[in-house]
Amino acid sequence: MKILDRYIRRTLIISTIMVSAVIIGLQSFLSLVQQFHYVGDHDYSMWRAFLFVPMQLPAQFYQLFPMAGFLGALIGLSRLASTSQLIVMRASGVSVMRIAWSVMKAGILMIIVVTAIGEGMGPHWQLQSER
Repeated sequence: MKILDRYIRRTLIISTIMVSAVIIGLQSFLSLVQQFHYVGDHDYSMWRAFLFVPMQLPAQFYQLFPMAGFLGALIGLSRLASTSQLIVMRASGVSVMRIAWSVMKAGILMIIVVTAIGEGMGPHWQLQSER
């Protein structure tokens, strides 16, 4: 079962990372466009706008992770279902509860990592970006 857990975890984490990259990329682009509006005010330059956006990423990632995690899990499980891998797991005697437990363990792992990023790095970098 360790191999199955590892496979499901890897599939879900990769899918969640891909979804997170797309969502954070769009959010960063929109934030950068919004910051261009303030360029020229006082001593706010393009360089500061380009520094501001990456410093906001940990806090934005923390806020957007519930949506990205849900979509990533949905896409990861649908990838497994589309290639009939979930059917093979069920046919080999793995219960639905066992598959759900593997998915929950992957989710718990991602929540721990994202909470560490959001509560540790997020406030510090957000404070630095507002200076």
